[in-house]
Amino acid sequence: MVKRLLTIIGFAATTLCASAQEFGVQYITEVQTDFEKSTNWMNFLRLDASLNVGKHGSIDFASIHTFKTLDRPVADDWQVFSNIDNDNLAFGLAVLGYTHQFGDKFRLFAGVRNVNEDYFITDGTALFTNSSHGIYPTIGENYPLGNYPLSTLGIHANWAMSDNWTVQGSVYNGVARQLFGPDHGLLDIRKDDGIFFIGDVNYRQESQLPGTYFAGVSYANKIHGEDMTEDKTNFSYWLYGEQSVYKAGERHIDLMAQFSQNLSVNFGCKRYMGAGILLYNILTNKIGNTLGVVVNNADYDFGDETVLEATCSLQLTDNIALQPAYQRIWNDEGSYNAALLRMNVEF
Repeated sequence: MVKRLLTIIGFAATTLCASAQEFGVQYITEVQTDFEKSTNWMNFLRLDASLNVGKHGSIDFASIHTFKTLDRPVADDWQVFSNIDNDNLAFGLAVLGYTHQFGDKFRLFAGVRNVNEDYFITDGTALFTNSSHGIYPTIGENYPLGNYPLSTLGIHANWAMSDNWTVQGSVYNGVARQLFGPDHGLLDIRKDDGIFFIGDVNYRQESQLPGTYFAGVSYANKIHGEDMTEDKTNFSYWLYGEQSVYKAGERHIDLMAQFSQNLSVNFGCKRYMGAGILLYNILTNKIGNTLGVVVNNADYDFGDETVLEATCSLQLTDNIALQPAYQRIWNDEGSYNAALLRMNVEF
């Protein structure tokens, strides 16, 4: 039965891509180095497709594919300095499900999805390459949830209360698995998996000095540790702010701040915080460019890690961006350099 369902998923994905009314491709390639012994070539490909169903629905699909040349990490860091870093993966299912739009305000999705599709996404966090800016380690490190490169079955709802306020929430199976992994993979839903809830309220102000603010919580009814599952209610919360402090035409300067805490678990990451500055189109007005500097700190049960990242994204064409990034990493095991040169191509 499971093999039949996996075959149906593969057939549906192929059919959807062939007949899609909206189709997107993102390819990221980067060279990573520690300036000493290790160099890695990392590649990430994402395919998106959407097929309208009736007036208010759509079937949505996204797959990810990764390839790298080094079978070990470039840096001995804990937060993972590249947010696309992953083992070789021929096919990973990021999204497959049905979305229905209720009027102009409410949207509901059911199917396979991961938290990276909807949460922790702003212009500021999208610039930086460290994985903690994609999902805070208080959540990503403590739960086996649907987080890149994994997805899981769930329901996601989004309510645009007004032009400024949005509320969203998701309920997922408590454990994410690879699509074609052992024990029947992604479709292997077990009672001990539990459930995982995540949601946030966000406020966006569009004015002379725009800003974005999030406040969110996560809940799980089981704690999954190494070789153990415990029936225990546990919570995390996070706060985020991104605010323009200067704007003149296309040039503007934004400040960002992050904070998150896990209130229940005694392993993994207990607390995370970060602060940064972003300078848009300061270098030249001929091509889009963004400079960013951010420092973050993650407090784990086994130690403490601080990362300083400096990066610059250059929009060479409408579809191609070039981005060098440097990170200095300090943790209880030592201090490390990590750098990458990334090219992002989107159509």
